[in-house]
Amino acid sequence: MENPQKRFVLGLLAYAAQKDADPERLCKLSSIDWQALTGKSDEPLTPRQFRDLWLNAVHLTHDPLFGLHFGESLQLAALGSVGQLVQSCATVGEALTHASGAIHLITDLFRMEVSQSGPSFTIHYIPNQDHEKDQAFVLRQMMELFMVFTLHEADGLVLKKIIPKTVCIPYDLSKPEEYERVLRGKPVKKPGVYSMEFESRYWDEPILTANYELQTLLLKKSVSRTGNLRTRKP
Repeated sequence: MENPQKRFVLGLLAYAAQKDADPERLCKLSSIDWQALTGKSDEPLTPRQFRDLWLNAVHLTHDPLFGLHFGESLQLAALGSVGQLVQSCATVGEALTHASGAIHLITDLFRMEVSQSGPSFTIHYIPNQDHEKDQAFVLRQMMELFMVFTLHEADGLVLKKIIPKTVCIPYDLSKPEEYERVLRGKPVKKPGVYSMEFESRYWDEPILTANYELQTLLLKKSVSRTGNLRTRKP
């Protein structure tokens, strides 16, 4: 099974290229082996390499909201098998449930949890406390990216435009109007909380690309991949 982390990094570089940043230079500045990354190597990036990649991407693209904008443009294909899993689900609710269970294949900076209560359901993005200080910059970029991606991943897969009831972010925003545009609603500042709440009617919205057989295969492979994940220290 392919490495979803590698696919994600390549997707980040591809987006940076569209913003006129040279991917190879980004890798060099971040001490990443370009040949290994674009070849067959499955060696994961160290936390330091990943942090430096984000810092340099923001710097070279002159976009402090790089994560927000990357999330808006990110295609499911850039997440490899995790993206395929989302596409193969029968409903939005099922896709969110499986996505929350597979997010660790891409990052350990945070986890996703989905809760249902009466007329709504909420997606919580919960930071890994071990990384809140040493990876604070990357954590913020990644949280914004995946909040936006969660909202936009259904675009083209369902016959409705999904709009959140509430969006909570734990800090003041430098460009609130841009966050409001991308997140389809005005974010509310709530200390310690990253979350998005949706009306329950979206939960059972059918996904046009549902494929039960493919979903079953991908779930089996994701379990196998979890058992074989390798980590590197800085």
